[in-house]
Amino acid sequence: MTRRVCLMLLVWLLARDVWCQEAPQKMTELKRREWKIDGTTREGLLHVPETAKAQQTPLLFAFHGHGGGMQQAARSFEFHRHWPTAIVVYLQGLPTP
Repeated sequence: MTRRVCLMLLVWLLARDVWCQEAPQKMTELKRREWKIDGTTREGLLHVPETAKAQQTPLLFAFHGHGGGMQQAARSFEFHRHWPTAIVVYLQGLPTP
């Protein structure tokens, strides 16, 4: 039992270290932006491909579930990786009960 627990802990630590090294790289592709809407500051993570400056580009809004966040949605969905030629906006929801 002790060996099994130690092995599981070791695997978890290694996986966590690999994920933590990859996550910042993925998130650096996204720019944090803020908008004022009806006096409320809204924020989101934005991916805009270089080609968007010269040609029409698809726009995708990604919404997280209740209790989630924009960073979690970007890590989970990775729309900006799957569709790199699209403008992708991961919006942060407002705090609600």
